[in-house]
Amino acid sequence: MTIEQKFSAHQVPEEYRVRQATNEFKDFAISWWTALASDGNAPRSWAELKVAMRDRFVPSSYHRDLRKKLMRLEQGDKSVHDYYSELQKGLMRCSIVEGPEDFIYRFYSGLRQEIQVIVDYKEFNNVNQLFQYAMLAEKELQGCDKQGKYKTSNTYMPHTGGLSKASTYRVPLPSSKQQATSGGATTPKSTTTQPSGSGKNFVL
Repeated sequence: MTIEQKFSAHQVPEEYRVRQATNEFKDFAISWWTALASDGNAPRSWAELKVAMRDRFVPSSYHRDLRKKLMRLEQGDKSVHDYYSELQKGLMRCSIVEGPEDFIYRFYSGLRQEIQVIVDYKEFNNVNQLFQYAMLAEKELQGCDKQGKYKTSNTYMPHTGGLSKASTYRVPLPSSKQQATSGGATTPKSTTTQPSGSGKNFVL
Protein backbone atom coordinates (compact mmCIF):
# COMPACT_ATOMS: atom_id res chain seq x y z
CA MET A 1 0.00 0.00 0.00
CA THR A 2 1.42 3.38 -1.01
CA ILE A 3 1.47 6.33 1.33
CA GLU A 4 -1.24 8.00 -0.74
CA GLN A 5 -3.47 4.97 -0.21
CA LYS A 6 -2.76 5.05 3.53
CA PHE A 7 -3.74 8.70 3.71
CA SER A 8 -6.98 7.98 1.87
CA ALA A 9 -7.78 4.88 3.93
CA HIS A 10 -7.24 6.70 7.26
CA GLN A 11 -8.73 9.95 5.96
CA VAL A 12 -5.66 11.98 6.95
CA PRO A 13 -6.32 15.72 6.41
CA GLU A 14 -4.06 17.62 4.02
CA GLU A 15 -2.49 19.75 6.79
CA TYR A 16 -1.29 16.66 8.68
CA ARG A 17 0.16 14.70 5.76
CA VAL A 18 3.59 16.36 5.78
CA ARG A 19 4.09 15.54 9.45
CA GLN A 20 2.78 12.00 9.03
CA ALA A 21 5.11 11.33 6.10
CA THR A 22 8.25 12.87 7.61
CA ASN A 23 7.79 10.88 10.81
CA GLU A 24 8.45 7.77 8.70
CA PHE A 25 11.79 9.06 7.37
CA LYS A 26 14.93 7.08 8.23
CA ASP A 27 18.70 7.23 7.61
CA PHE A 28 19.59 9.72 4.86
CA ALA A 29 15.99 10.86 4.42
CA ILE A 30 15.75 12.16 7.98
CA SER A 31 19.13 13.91 7.63
CA TRP A 32 17.92 15.56 4.41
CA TRP A 33 14.68 16.67 6.05
CA THR A 34 16.47 18.04 9.14
CA ALA A 35 18.78 20.09 6.93
CA LEU A 36 15.82 21.55 5.02
CA ALA A 37 14.05 22.44 8.25
CA SER A 38 17.19 24.09 9.68
CA ASP A 39 17.56 26.25 6.56
CA GLY A 40 13.89 27.19 6.59
CA ASN A 41 13.31 25.48 3.24
CA ALA A 42 11.08 22.66 4.46
CA PRO A 43 7.99 22.12 2.27
CA ARG A 44 4.76 23.13 3.94
CA SER A 45 2.23 21.21 1.86
CA TRP A 46 2.01 17.58 0.82
CA ALA A 47 2.24 18.52 -2.86
CA GLU A 48 5.44 20.52 -2.25
CA LEU A 49 6.95 17.65 -0.25
CA LYS A 50 6.29 15.17 -3.04
CA VAL A 51 8.04 17.42 -5.55
CA ALA A 52 11.01 17.93 -3.23
CA MET A 53 11.37 14.19 -2.57
CA ARG A 54 11.11 13.41 -6.28
CA ASP A 55 13.81 15.94 -7.15
CA ARG A 56 16.14 14.67 -4.43
CA PHE A 57 15.71 10.90 -4.45
CA VAL A 58 14.45 9.95 -7.92
CA PRO A 59 17.21 9.67 -10.59
CA SER A 60 16.80 11.81 -13.69
CA SER A 61 16.72 8.67 -15.84
CA TYR A 62 13.89 7.08 -13.84
CA HIS A 63 11.02 8.42 -15.92
CA ARG A 64 12.91 7.80 -19.14
CA ASP A 65 13.40 4.16 -18.15
CA LEU A 66 9.72 3.88 -17.25
CA ARG A 67 8.70 5.18 -20.66
CA LYS A 68 11.02 2.76 -22.42
CA LYS A 69 9.55 -0.11 -20.45
CA LEU A 70 6.04 1.05 -21.29
CA MET A 71 6.85 1.27 -25.01
CA ARG A 72 8.16 -2.32 -25.01
CA LEU A 73 5.31 -3.71 -22.93
CA GLU A 74 3.51 -6.66 -24.57
CA GLN A 75 1.27 -9.43 -23.32
CA GLY A 76 3.76 -12.25 -23.88
CA ASP A 77 3.10 -15.09 -21.43
CA LYS A 78 0.90 -12.94 -19.21
CA SER A 79 -2.86 -13.28 -19.09
CA VAL A 80 -5.01 -10.57 -20.66
CA HIS A 81 -6.00 -9.34 -17.20
CA ASP A 82 -2.41 -9.09 -15.95
CA TYR A 83 -1.26 -7.40 -19.16
CA TYR A 84 -4.07 -4.82 -18.94
CA SER A 85 -3.30 -4.10 -15.27
CA GLU A 86 0.42 -3.66 -15.96
CA LEU A 87 -0.36 -1.34 -18.85
CA GLN A 88 -2.54 0.86 -16.64
CA LYS A 89 0.12 0.98 -13.93
CA GLY A 90 2.77 1.95 -16.48
CA LEU A 91 0.66 4.84 -17.78
CA MET A 92 0.07 6.10 -14.25
CA ARG A 93 3.76 5.90 -13.33
CA CYS A 94 4.71 7.83 -16.44
CA SER A 95 1.94 10.37 -15.83
CA ILE A 96 0.60 9.72 -19.31
CA VAL A 97 -3.04 10.49 -20.06
CA GLU A 98 -4.04 9.08 -23.44
CA GLY A 99 -7.18 9.57 -25.44
CA PRO A 100 -9.57 6.66 -25.98
CA GLU A 101 -8.32 5.81 -29.48
CA ASP A 102 -4.65 5.97 -28.46
CA PHE A 103 -5.27 3.73 -25.45
CA ILE A 104 -7.18 1.23 -27.58
CA TYR A 105 -4.34 1.08 -30.09
CA ARG A 106 -1.69 0.68 -27.36
CA PHE A 107 -3.60 -2.13 -25.66
CA TYR A 108 -4.46 -3.91 -28.92
CA SER A 109 -0.93 -3.75 -30.34
CA GLY A 110 0.46 -5.53 -27.26
CA LEU A 111 -1.97 -8.46 -27.36
CA ARG A 112 -0.82 -11.84 -28.59
CA GLN A 113 -1.35 -12.33 -32.31
CA GLU A 114 -3.87 -15.16 -31.97
CA ILE A 115 -6.03 -12.95 -29.74
CA GLN A 116 -5.74 -10.05 -32.17
CA VAL A 117 -7.04 -12.30 -34.96
CA ILE A 118 -10.19 -13.10 -32.96
CA VAL A 119 -10.98 -9.55 -31.77
CA ASP A 120 -10.49 -8.23 -35.31
CA TYR A 121 -13.95 -9.65 -36.10
CA LYS A 122 -15.54 -7.77 -33.18
CA GLU A 123 -16.87 -4.24 -33.01
CA PHE A 124 -15.76 -2.16 -30.02
CA ASN A 125 -15.96 1.54 -29.27
CA ASN A 126 -13.84 1.76 -26.11
CA VAL A 127 -11.02 -0.06 -24.38
CA ASN A 128 -13.35 -1.76 -21.90
CA GLN A 129 -15.18 -3.54 -24.71
CA LEU A 130 -11.87 -4.53 -26.28
CA PHE A 131 -10.71 -5.86 -22.90
CA GLN A 132 -13.83 -8.02 -22.56
CA TYR A 133 -13.47 -9.41 -26.09
CA ALA A 134 -9.80 -10.17 -25.46
CA MET A 135 -10.73 -12.04 -22.25
CA LEU A 136 -13.30 -14.11 -24.15
CA ALA A 137 -10.81 -14.84 -26.91
CA GLU A 138 -8.29 -16.02 -24.34
CA LYS A 139 -10.82 -18.42 -22.81
CA GLU A 140 -11.74 -19.70 -26.26
CA LEU A 141 -8.11 -20.42 -27.09
CA GLN A 142 -7.57 -22.14 -23.74
CA GLY A 143 -10.59 -24.37 -24.42
CA CYS A 144 -9.23 -25.31 -27.86
CA ASP A 145 -5.87 -26.20 -26.32
CA LYS A 146 -7.51 -28.47 -23.74
CA GLN A 147 -9.60 -30.23 -26.39
CA GLY A 148 -6.54 -30.74 -28.57
CA LYS A 149 -4.60 -32.29 -25.69
CA TYR A 150 -7.56 -34.55 -24.83
CA LYS A 151 -7.88 -35.81 -28.41
CA THR A 152 -4.15 -36.45 -28.64
CA SER A 153 -4.11 -38.46 -25.41
CA ASN A 154 -7.08 -40.59 -26.53
CA THR A 155 -5.93 -41.29 -30.09
CA TYR A 156 -5.21 -44.98 -30.89
CA MET A 157 -1.67 -45.47 -32.07
CA PRO A 158 -1.26 -48.84 -33.90
CA HIS A 159 1.98 -50.77 -33.64
CA THR A 160 4.07 -50.39 -36.72
CA GLY A 161 5.94 -53.64 -36.33
CA GLY A 162 8.14 -55.40 -33.85
CA LEU A 163 7.12 -56.95 -30.58
CA SER A 164 5.15 -55.13 -27.95
CA LYS A 165 6.53 -54.87 -24.44
CA ALA A 166 3.90 -57.29 -23.10
CA SER A 167 4.72 -60.05 -25.60
CA THR A 168 7.70 -62.42 -25.41
CA TYR A 169 9.42 -64.33 -28.15
CA ARG A 170 10.12 -68.05 -27.60
CA VAL A 171 12.54 -70.15 -29.60
CA PRO A 172 10.67 -73.16 -31.09
CA LEU A 173 11.57 -76.45 -29.38
CA PRO A 174 12.95 -79.41 -31.32
CA SER A 175 10.37 -81.91 -32.50
CA SER A 176 11.55 -84.52 -30.00
CA LYS A 177 11.07 -82.14 -27.05
CA GLN A 178 7.71 -81.01 -28.38
CA GLN A 179 6.50 -84.65 -28.30
CA ALA A 180 7.90 -85.09 -24.80
CA THR A 181 6.09 -82.07 -23.48
CA SER A 182 2.75 -82.96 -25.14
CA GLY A 183 0.24 -84.84 -22.98
CA GLY A 184 0.27 -88.67 -23.10
CA ALA A 185 3.30 -88.93 -25.39
CA THR A 186 5.98 -91.55 -24.67
CA THR A 187 9.67 -90.84 -24.75
CA PRO A 188 11.13 -92.16 -27.99
CA LYS A 189 13.73 -94.89 -27.73
CA SER A 190 17.26 -93.99 -28.54
CA THR A 191 18.78 -95.81 -31.48
CA THR A 192 22.33 -96.92 -31.92
CA THR A 193 23.96 -98.54 -34.87
CA GLN A 194 26.68 -101.10 -34.83
CA PRO A 195 28.61 -102.25 -37.84
CA SER A 196 28.06 -105.88 -39.00
CA GLY A 197 30.18 -108.10 -40.95
CA SER A 198 28.11 -107.61 -44.03
CA GLY A 199 28.48 -103.86 -43.82
CA LYS A 200 24.73 -103.37 -43.02
CA ASN A 201 23.46 -101.47 -40.03
CA PHE A 202 21.05 -103.10 -37.58
CA VAL A 203 18.85 -101.03 -35.37
CA LEU A 204 18.89 -102.31 -31.76
